[in-house]
Amino acid sequence: MSASLASFKATVENLARRFESDRSYYLSKSYSEAQARVDFITPFFKALGWGVENETGLPHHRAPVLAHSQQSLPCREATCCVA
Repeated sequence: MSASLASFKATVENLARRFESDRSYYLSKSYSEAQARVDFITPFFKALGWGVENETGLPHHRAPVLAHSQQSLPCREATCCVA
């Protein structure tokens, strides 16, 4: 197994262990999509070698990666919009 593949596998295993260690919280309504991105999604894509942050420090309008605001999606289930 190559070093980069081993590193990716170790990162994914670590992310999975972290998720499983507090699964009920990560699946709760109090855990936000934005925090999921910070805790799991960004580290996953970084492990794949993707440039997912503005590491060059370019001005926002010139950065190769832009953060997107949260978007509301229409409900598909009767209970998803219940406060």
